Amino acid sequence: MGRVRVKKVCIVNLNVFSLFCPTGSAPMGGAELDMYNLAQGLKKYCNVSVITGDWGQGDTENIDGITIYKSFKLKYSFLRALSVPFVLFRQLYRTNADIYISSGAGPEVGLVSLFCMLKRKKYIYRTASEIDCNRTYVKRCGFNGLLFELGLFLSTVIVTSVKSHQILIRNSYPMILKRRVSYIPLGINVTLNKIDYEKKKYILWIARGNSYKRPDIFLEIAQNIPEENFLMIMPEQSSEKLLYERTKNEAAGLRNVKFIGGVQFSDSQKYYDRARLFVNTSTFEGFTFTLIQSGIAHTPVAYLSVNPDNVITRFNIGEFGEGNIEVLTKKIKSLLKNKRLWNEKSNSIHDYVVANHDINKLSKKWIGLIDLLI
Repeated sequence: MGRVRVKKVCIVNLNVFSLFCPTGSAPMGGAELDMYNLAQGLKKYCNVSVITGDWGQGDTENIDGITIYKSFKLKYSFLRALSVPFVLFRQLYRTNADIYISSGAGPEVGLVSLFCMLKRKKYIYRTASEIDCNRTYVKRCGFNGLLFELGLFLSTVIVTSVKSHQILIRNSYPMILKRRVSYIPLGINVTLNKIDYEKKKYILWIARGNSYKRPDIFLEIAQNIPEENFLMIMPEQSSEKLLYERTKNEAAGLRNVKFIGGVQFSDSQKYYDRARLFVNTSTFEGFTFTLIQSGIAHTPVAYLSVNPDNVITRFNIGEFGEGNIEVLTKKIKSLLKNKRLWNEKSNSIHDYVVANHDINKLSKKWIGLIDLLI
């Protein structure tokens, strides 16, 4: 009987290193967490490697059974920009993978897809947000946007984490065939921790310090519900330092708001566990890991403008403000005063996450897709 060849998968994400090495300085968000969890899920079935940026680590490192390759520093300079394709291509070649996967809009999407075309490899692009799908990133980002768009055209398959984003892609790119757009939900290691409901004390907001996350709206909600305690966790982003300082100072002026400048992802779940409610005020999102972590903690959610695939309303897991701050504020007040309704939504969000977002189940869907491609 012939020996079964082990599949080789390479994941490309320039900021994911801080999830493999908690002392790393790389900024992270949903795309990074998605690729980290996918790497952990796939390593049970495949030989997995990861290409990330240069964050001061060694050229190659083995962490948790996954080989991490260093590429280039993300600080821009003209000479560095010229060298980026060569550095990235070298590491892509070294991994010698069967399948390459990346997530998050950026020029590297075009470079990875070009490499795969030249080497006759398969490339999967995983969308991270609706701006990946509706050409918003392309219109905003000039040449980098065009490189990203090239990557979409050259990809073997595009995989969304929100079903409705498949429609956005097909409307924005009618030339991309239907069979090339697939859907697999976000996955995480779903832990079934025992929750102490007596320790749930505050309304939680966690997001990066970017303007589209609208931290000002969360502070406005806190100001309008003075009887509740609010916790805001917002790591500073180098591109928006003024926003960080302004938000921190405004939070300090509210007696019912505590501000924390960021926590390691490995330490973040305890904040969801102690929250009565999680609030999202972003202008746009993909699916969010904050919703999934809230579900693990039996914590209902309140989203202002984003309701991916209508899961908040369809599965009764929280409140949706339909883009109206006043409406969301009233719904938050009502929910927190109604213990029966809160318990109902608390149980619903936990059941929903366990059923739909366990990486141990979803990695098998990824393997099924990979098997179809190689």
